[in-house]
Amino acid sequence: SAFESSIKIAVPSFVFCKLLNIFVSSSFAVFSSSNFTAISFISSSKISIYLLILSETNSNNIVATLEANKHFNIIIIDSIQTLYCNEISSAPGTVSQIRTTSHHLISHCKQNNISLFLVGHVTKDGQLAGPKVLEHMVDTVLYFEGDENYHFRILRAMKNRFGPVNEIGVFEMTNDGLVEVTNPSALFLSSRTKDISGSSIFAAIQGSRPLLVEI
Repeated sequence: SAFESSIKIAVPSFVFCKLLNIFVSSSFAVFSSSNFTAISFISSSKISIYLLILSETNSNNIVATLEANKHFNIIIIDSIQTLYCNEISSAPGTVSQIRTTSHHLISHCKQNNISLFLVGHVTKDGQLAGPKVLEHMVDTVLYFEGDENYHFRILRAMKNRFGPVNEIGVFEMTNDGLVEVTNPSALFLSSRTKDISGSSIFAAIQGSRPLLVEI
């Protein structure tokens, strides 16, 4: 599947765990009478990871599903702007809908010690589409940035209640999905032509990581 090819997980040899995750999307087709599509990511003697895909936009139904299944470790909502709840009459994506649906999901996950990822659309200038009230309700805001002309992507923290926000992660899109780039400087300079006038190498600091880029 597309999900399986875009996720890489590194697990120490001494770790044994079993993760059950749920991905909720309004645009994903579910080919099952139980409204779930199951995908097995990794299965070995050390780790087993399973993903259940739920096609739903009603937050009341989502919370009811989560309450009926107490074994989820991670919940991913794609996207929060498409959800609505029965108590609010306004359209999905409005301030009241985003605030209420997010509150329902966040409250449930905090009470049950579940990691929650809320995917939000952004505008062309990089701002969160719709009301920015969502950024004030979560603990961490991560921006996944990229350019159609390049095959690498940057994960940047804009808000983080648990640590610094000036660190970045660099990933490269390969045939096997997104893979972490351990040496971003080599990637940024891979297409540089040597001995060309008007070009120089600049050393910049991004968080605790030095990066070499071409100017």
